Formats: sequence, C-alpha cells, structure tokens
Amino acid sequence: INCFESKTACFKCHTPRPGYENKQKPRLVLPSGWLDCAAVGDAIATPGFGAGFLPMKVPLSEDYSNEKLCQTPVKDEAKLHTPKGFLSQQNAAGRKVGMVVDLTFTHKYYDGKKEFEEAGIEYLKIMTQGGGTEPPKKPDLDQFAAKVTDFFKNRPEELCAVHCTHGINRSGFFIVTFLVEHCKLELEAALQAFAASRAPGIWDHVLIDQLYKHHGDGKKPGPDAYPVVSACCAFARVLACVCVSVGLAHAKLFTHLLSNFHPDPTME
Repeated sequence: INCFESKTACFKCHTPRPGYENKQKPRLVLPSGWLDCAAVGDAIATPGFGAGFLPMKVPLSEDYSNEKLCQTPVKDEAKLHTPKGFLSQQNAAGRKVGMVVDLTFTHKYYDGKKEFEEAGIEYLKIMTQGGGTEPPKKPDLDQFAAKVTDFFKNRPEELCAVHCTHGINRSGFFIVTFLVEHCKLELEAALQAFAASRAPGIWDHVLIDQLYKHHGDGKKPGPDAYPVVSACCAFARVLACVCVSVGLAHAKLFTHLLSNFHPDPTME
C-alpha cells in the first residue's frame, strides 16, 4: 500500500496525511498487559531437534515509542522490546536466533521481512486467533512443525523464537504440541518445560483441555493443570466463553472491552 491511500493516514507507515496531522488520534495502541510480561523466556530444549525454542512476547516496532504514532507509547527504554533490540540482546548473551515464528492475528506490530528476513533470520507468519475462542487449527500446527523441523535440520545450532502477543498461551500451545508429537515428551513434562520458561505457563483452559484431549493418553487435567491467574483474568475468560455461546462477534466485542485487564485477551 502506498502512502496516503487512506483518507487520513498511510496504513503502512502511519504517517498522517497532510492537513490531518493535528486532527487524527495516533493509530497505534500498546497491547494491553504487554508491559507486565517478561520480554523473553529461557530456551526450551527440543531433544533430537536442534538448539530449541525461545518463547517471547511480540517485539514492537520503534513506532510504539513515538508519541505521535502511538496512543500509549513505551517511554521507559528499559521496557522497550523491539526486533532489533531482541536480536542484539540475544547475541550479547551468546544465543544465536535463526528463526522467528509470529503467531499474532495481525500485521501491525512490526514488519517481519524488514526486521528479520533482511537480517538473515527466517521468518514464519501463522495468523492464529487468540482470546480463548478456539484452539489453533491442525493445518497451522502441521505447518509450524514442518517449517521448524526443516529449520532445526539446516541450522541446528540456532534457536527458534516463537511469539504471540504475550508469548504464553498460543506460543505455549504450538511449542508443547511440537514437544509431544515430535520430541516424544509426555504432555505433563512438555507443559512443565514451557512453564519453566514462561511462567506461569499456559493458563487458558480451552487450550489446556485441548492438549489433554489429543495428547493426554486418556488422562483428564486435574486442578494442578490450570495455573492460578488473577480474579479479573478468570472473570474475563468466563465472560468470553458466555459470549461465544451467543456468537463469535459478541465474543470479540466483549473481549476487546475487557482488554485493559486481561493478560491475553486480544484476537490479534
């Protein structure tokens, strides 16, 4: 999309159209709960498959620290988590990242080709809906497994970073599924490995139930299978489930309205 194809601003670079600089609100909004999440987890071993996974929250373009472009800019440099900053920090820590898998349900957070592919990093985009309305689809899980397997084969010394918005539920589901189906870990061991990297681990009941349904060998999740989360988070999840019963459009609306206090509410 070329600049100024919209009435008020460029969809791609967010630059206001001439004459609309002072009339338009900034287009970007920081993902709710993003600042409260750790930027990057610990590496997760993938027995028999390369160096392992590195879960993280979505890195944001530098536009999200610009007051003219973002309604809620990141003002504390210590809390910035950008694609370039992420790669620089990992290199400084002696961890080589060779692939990034983006599971967010949007393209607005950063330009994967510009930020990663041009730096020699493999970039895979799998549009995965969040918000607890439905688990990831099997074709998406199969695509993830195939691409990651090829990456580990061709670049065995390098890590594969995986992120959704907050790097917990969707990221955890994809990683845990791979650990069970391909690395042959027991489901409980795979869940614990992810939780050790990204506390408190997968907490979405829909996703946990789905993992046990397909990989629990007949077991059902006990009380300990569901990490404790805040009361407001639990309320948001219950309300979202009620909304699903009356229609997905309503679920999206209520989930959006609750996004200010839901750790992973976004449909993005």
